[in-house]
Amino acid sequence: MNATLEEREKGVLWTQRDIGWGLAAFAVWLVGFVGFAFWSRARAWNVDFGLLVSLGEALLVLPVWWLTVRKYGVGWSALGLRPFQAAALGVGCALMLASFLFNMVYGFFLGLFHLQMQTDLTPVFAEVSNPWLLLVGGAVIAPVAEEIFFRGFVFGGLRPRYGWRRAAVASAGLFALLHL
Repeated sequence: MNATLEEREKGVLWTQRDIGWGLAAFAVWLVGFVGFAFWSRARAWNVDFGLLVSLGEALLVLPVWWLTVRKYGVGWSALGLRPFQAAALGVGCALMLASFLFNMVYGFFLGLFHLQMQTDLTPVFAEVSNPWLLLVGGAVIAPVAEEIFFRGFVFGGLRPRYGWRRAAVASAGLFALLHL
């Protein structure tokens, strides 16, 4: 089911059905990922959590590849992996700095009321044999894989059919559901 060059240049060729299959694969992935983590812990297996996070997140890209790149012959650029202008990098850095500033102010106000901004992850890093693998998996692999899945695949596939607002709400809702 390879697309013509003209169709490939348009970008999004996957259907709502493909998105449904991708979300079903995601649900199986999530149940399997969490289930394996609990099962290995119950059996006292010495499975490195960092390796589990890194491999598990990287596997999230597999159904996206299968349902887009392989099935329709589109490039990864259809999923948003394409060159960008330097100005976009500047805007991204400015937004990141604004986010850091907001988080500092937010943390200050939480501190006034002796509330914690985020769970202390020190014990999690102390349990793994290779904390760097957990850091790379959680801070590099996970965001890239999740951006490809939720923004490139789900949002990208819904946007031509429902408009960017509905597509953004749907993909953001799914992303938020994952990160409860």
